[in-house]
Amino acid sequence: MDLKKFNNAKPRPLSRFFSRVLDYFFFYCFLILPLFYDSLLDHDYMHLLCIVLVPLTWIPFEVLFIRLLGTTPGKAFLGIHLRNKEGKKPSFKQSLRRSFSVWFKGIGLNLPLLNLMLCVRRLTEMKEKNTLPWDEQIGITILYKKKRKIRTIIAGILIGCFSIFYVAEYQFREVLTSSNQEFFSKKLFNKDKWVNFDDKDGAFSASFLATPEEKKTKLPIPKTKDFLPYTEIRHQIKEDDVLYELSYTTLPQSLMKWSPNLLLKGSLKIFASSQSGIKILNKSTKRYKNIPALEFIMQKGSTHEKSGRLILVEDTLYKLDVTYPNEKKEELQENIAIFLHSFESKKK
Repeated sequence: MDLKKFNNAKPRPLSRFFSRVLDYFFFYCFLILPLFYDSLLDHDYMHLLCIVLVPLTWIPFEVLFIRLLGTTPGKAFLGIHLRNKEGKKPSFKQSLRRSFSVWFKGIGLNLPLLNLMLCVRRLTEMKEKNTLPWDEQIGITILYKKKRKIRTIIAGILIGCFSIFYVAEYQFREVLTSSNQEFFSKKLFNKDKWVNFDDKDGAFSASFLATPEEKKTKLPIPKTKDFLPYTEIRHQIKEDDVLYELSYTTLPQSLMKWSPNLLLKGSLKIFASSQSGIKILNKSTKRYKNIPALEFIMQKGSTHEKSGRLILVEDTLYKLDVTYPNEKKEELQENIAIFLHSFESKKK
């Protein structure tokens, strides 16, 4: 490394701060955020938890970058490099110790308010000493490329854009995941062959290919002798061996203490276990028209498949699904989508 390119005469606390924030932003956007769009992380509280844990989960990547390159993407952008007492890139042990020290002592485990107070304190220390306690203890020297204001300006702009994105991306995800719902809802009303079904109590509506039959039954609660009142609304096309079904039940208040996602996932297991030969192939929690929902695909025996959605409206659980022969899956995709997206809750 050509040391003539570096100037360490003046402390640069703002550059250090910007470089770390950029690293966290890059890590969140490229590795954490995609998990939400793939529904692997699908709850608002989980989203918040991931933001708090970004600095901790970033540590293995930071250690790898510093050991191999002597810098990280954010630091490289601002011309910052790390060297040990021998003038070499820090070892894995030094890098790991430093990263954990930053997480624990520098930002206070990224706990709200504590992280802000510690950041202000560390910025003040860097102005006075041009170093931080953990760098002194480990023997790490921070090298800065000769300052170019354009680096700091661009970094500030990037951080501003990322901050706006942080606030806006949740709504963006909601719009993105609901775009197909709006598309199919509009498409549904242009289909003359679909018959609208309105609940007698005015709680919901849905559409079928013909007037459906309604049947009231009971759903057994596992490990108890109790039953839940259960209503099935179904239309079967016998010649195609296809069944469109909407069913619903009112959940006991004792279950409402659980989060919507836990209720939906648990309910799906109960539905699957209550019928023989049913195997869950795929499931993902997504909000349907801003209502907690869980989409699923289940195998029924060796010849049929079920595609459907569970929807939780207050204490009422709705299940919409279409059962069809395996070979008809592709040709029925449009009808399945229209049926599943036809559900409308009338509850305010």
